[in-house]
Amino acid sequence: MRYISEGCSGVLYLNLSNTHITNRTMRLLPRHFHNLQNLSLAYCRKFTDKGLQYLNLGNGCHKLIYLDLSGCTQISVQGFKNIANSCTGIMHLTINDMPTLTDNCVKALVEKCLRITSIIFIGAPHISDCTFKALSACNLRKIRFEGNKRITDACFKFIDKRYPNISHIYMVDCKGITDGSLKSLAPLKQLTVLNLANCVRIGDIGLKQFLDGPVSTRIRELNLSNCINLGDTSIVKLSERCPNLNYLSLRNCENLTDLGIEYIVNIPCLVSVDLSGTDISNEGLMILSRHKKLKDLSLSECYKITDIGIQGRTIIGQLKTH
Repeated sequence: MRYISEGCSGVLYLNLSNTHITNRTMRLLPRHFHNLQNLSLAYCRKFTDKGLQYLNLGNGCHKLIYLDLSGCTQISVQGFKNIANSCTGIMHLTINDMPTLTDNCVKALVEKCLRITSIIFIGAPHISDCTFKALSACNLRKIRFEGNKRITDACFKFIDKRYPNISHIYMVDCKGITDGSLKSLAPLKQLTVLNLANCVRIGDIGLKQFLDGPVSTRIRELNLSNCINLGDTSIVKLSERCPNLNYLSLRNCENLTDLGIEYIVNIPCLVSVDLSGTDISNEGLMILSRHKKLKDLSLSECYKITDIGIQGRTIIGQLKTH
């Protein structure tokens, strides 16, 4: 790293993921990479909290806006405090595969890193609603959590006031999320992408409350895969309230039938739909063929579909079927 630092001081993007760098390299970063904006230290486990303190040496890494600390399980709360003291301009933060990440770690970072607009925490099981409260000091626009059992409906309470500009929400496989969360999301006016796949406690009532709010006219992507309590009633509401919806996934929503499929045709801007694992039959497929804008259709494990149904779909020549 010494040779690179001395010869390539103008580097903006530096990916050191899965390397064996130590605190010696962390000393070099602020001294030689004054313009560094994007830094990945993912799965680098040889540096310590003290190494992160070095980021404030010399001219520092004050231009850093993207930081990936995935898998750096050695970092403690003190390490996150050191980052906050050194890199106050961070806007995009990725911390995946981090079972040691706690609410206190996030709180320590947010105290001084108030410009954060997007966060990705996948595989951080100890994060809870307290993290969301701490992040309310930032102007969050994108959040992505996966596989968390501690996050509940409380994290979305007053979300329209705490995060008025949020546009992307990915809360996949978060078992504590229920219909109450959808009701809280309804007032959001900037939300365009919502992914609640595997949030199995969500049902028709919650989706109706969500779509009754102003969010419905803005939403463009909606992933409700494996939300097994959703049925045809939800599709009726989607067709009434989502004129700009482009992508819809209802994968493994087993209660969806041909009756609901008929209403999908009334979603005018829809170009991609995933109905894999649903109860759709040849008749439903023929109804769906009326939608002339569809380009991408997934039907895997739809056991009621036969050659007859697929032949009826050939009228949409541009369609890609999976």
